[in-house]
Amino acid sequence: MPSFPDLPLRKPESKVQDGYIRLKDVYIPTRDGSVLCANVYLPTVDDQSTKFPCLLSLGPYGKDVHFSDFGKPKTDMYTNMAKAIPLGPDACFETPDPIVWCKEYKYALVRVDTRGSGGSPGKLDPFGLGRSTEIGRDAEGEDAYDIVEWAGT
Repeated sequence: MPSFPDLPLRKPESKVQDGYIRLKDVYIPTRDGSVLCANVYLPTVDDQSTKFPCLLSLGPYGKDVHFSDFGKPKTDMYTNMAKAIPLGPDACFETPDPIVWCKEYKYALVRVDTRGSGGSPGKLDPFGLGRSTEIGRDAEGEDAYDIVEWAGT
């Protein structure tokens, strides 16, 4: 299988949305020295020291692909489904919608691209099976653990 160089890391950006703050392309360090690319969504509050419960998602589907665009151009199934569901501007496939969870319920969300997908460098390795075999441990589980530890600080 050919080896491809990693793309340059993305430049982080932040934006205040309707009722929440979006921190896009935040890099989370992992125990093996790599990084994972995440979007972080926070409720808007007056007191910046406020702590929030947090929902985390880790997946290969693209943290930046809007729900209604998922599956295109092969299928419009998700676009048609989205017509019946009110979705915010950052709604993604199989992840909590920030407009609901941040604005209404006051949760923080951390949406992370797995290694080799979206903005995360590395080789796409579904469920981390290849890396797990190499290191003798649950590689994707370790990434998830590192994300939880990072989000809790």
